[in-house]
Amino acid sequence: MITISNLVKSFKIDKNTTNLILDKINLHIDSGDRVAILGSSGTGKTTLLKCIAGLTDYEEGTIIFGREINLKNKSHQYYKQKIGFVFQNYGLFPNKTVIDNVTFPLTYVRKVSKKEAKLIAENTLDSLGILDKCNDYPNHLSGGQQQRVAIARALAMQPLVLLFDEPTSALDPQMTKELEDIINNIDPNITIIIVSHSLDFVCNVCNKGAILKDGKIVEYDNIDTIIKYFNKK
Repeated sequence: MITISNLVKSFKIDKNTTNLILDKINLHIDSGDRVAILGSSGTGKTTLLKCIAGLTDYEEGTIIFGREINLKNKSHQYYKQKIGFVFQNYGLFPNKTVIDNVTFPLTYVRKVSKKEAKLIAENTLDSLGILDKCNDYPNHLSGGQQQRVAIARALAMQPLVLLFDEPTSALDPQMTKELEDIINNIDPNITIIIVSHSLDFVCNVCNKGAILKDGKIVEYDNIDTIIKYFNKK
C-alpha cells in the first residue's frame, strides 16, 4: 500500500543552517493496517504524516502509493484525493456550516454535483451521529463534535488512507473512548496512520506501531511488541 524509502526532510533555519527532521526513513504499510507513529515531541511524527499526505515536500527518498507522491509529480493531486487528513486542530472552515465543510472538498476537488455531495455528506455525518448539527457553524460545536465533522469530511472523499494527527490531544477520557469506537468502525479496507502520544489509545485502535527517535524509525512491529518496548524503558 505505502512504501517509504530513504526519506529525508529538513527545515532551513537560516541561510547557512538546516535542521534535519527525517533521516532516511524506511517504512512499509500494508493495505488495511492501522499504524501508530509514536515518539517524543520534536521527533518528526507530524512532519512524516504531512509528507505521506503530500502536504509538504522532501529532499530525498520516495513515498510510493501507486506512484511516487511528490509535490513535483503531476499526478500528485489525484493521490491527494485518496488520502484523508484529520488535523490536530480539525482545520474546519469557520465561515461554513457543518454540511458545507463536508461538501466543499467533494464539489471543489472531486467535482461531484452539489446534490450528490449533499447526499454523501448527510450519510457520512449520520454515520458519525452528528447529522443534527449539519446547519451549525464550527464555533457552536464542542471539540469532540468538531473532530467528528473533520472525520466526516475526510471519509466523505472515500480515501484509501486516513491520517490522524494527535487526535486525542484535546479529548477527555469519555470522548477518547468515543473516538476509539469511531475508528474501530471505519471500513477495515481503509489504511489508517495515527500520530499519538497516548499508548492506551493506540493500543485499542492500531495493530502496528512505529517509534521515531532522532529522525529515524528505531522500532516497527505489532502494537503489543511496541507497547512492551515502552514499558521496558
